[in-house]
Amino acid sequence: MVDNNILDKHAYCIIAHSEKVLLHTLLRLLDDPLNDIYLLIDAKSSLRGCKLPELSCSRLYVVPSIKIWWGEYSQIDAELRLFEYAHNNGRYSYYHLLSGVDMPIKSQKQIHEFFRENNGAEFVELWNQNDFKTVIYKRLRKHYFHNYKRIEKRTMRQSIVRFAQKQLLSLNKKFSRKPTEEWYASHKMGPNWVSVTDDFIAYLLSKKKEIKKEYSHSFCADEIFLQSVLFKSPFYSNVYRCDEKTGTTGGKDIYGRNMRLIDWDRGEPYTFTSDDIPEITKSDCLFVRKVDSNDEKLLNYIVSMVKS
Repeated sequence: MVDNNILDKHAYCIIAHSEKVLLHTLLRLLDDPLNDIYLLIDAKSSLRGCKLPELSCSRLYVVPSIKIWWGEYSQIDAELRLFEYAHNNGRYSYYHLLSGVDMPIKSQKQIHEFFRENNGAEFVELWNQNDFKTVIYKRLRKHYFHNYKRIEKRTMRQSIVRFAQKQLLSLNKKFSRKPTEEWYASHKMGPNWVSVTDDFIAYLLSKKKEIKKEYSHSFCADEIFLQSVLFKSPFYSNVYRCDEKTGTTGGKDIYGRNMRLIDWDRGEPYTFTSDDIPEITKSDCLFVRKVDSNDEKLLNYIVSMVKS
């Protein structure tokens, strides 16, 4: 359980790539005396250098930027940098990982009360192991030497890198040993957006070297590393469950809830619009991922709902 001496404060850790209007709205909706906000902006993003809104209650910390490439270890690195920066700055009852296109759909008072009532639980979603054995194998057992998507223009160099990558992956598949059932059992998968306790963050950060060693040449392991560390830790028994039985979402059997409204049926994930206001309103989730930045009606509705 969480140490009762920890202040009843929350660290919101945000990774932003684009969508200035959404980011500014998110920051304003999180503005509360019990919240500190940590923002890491992708170094490739046009958001860098943009003026951020002045907050009246929360302290806003801008974490040094790094270049974040989809599918690469830099995604894991960004998350760990945010967690570490916040953890070194003060102890919090909960650390919430959000993207810059997520929104709260409950007031901060409701969110704080929810976490007080469930103090010590880890809000992490884990997908059914059997459904994702092949995905986990492909993402971890192959050795990804270079991401050719870093090369923005289609050039001869890109073609050469793409060809070399494919050949190396083929060799890797040919000579790598087939994973054991124990290896599969030790790796879990789920969304990287979580709300976790101070004790678990300390445990996760203590595994930084092991995480880098195992995942530095992986692909899209941001959906694997935290769940795997959690599963092998004493904190796994604290995972918040839907109920006593396994729940389902988006066709995926799940264990645990992260309290995010995410729709995998209509997209990867689906972007919510004003047409989905009834679903958002009746949801018991605390956050929605993700919302349409051009849908003014939806944004206005969320702001009025959260601020009411």
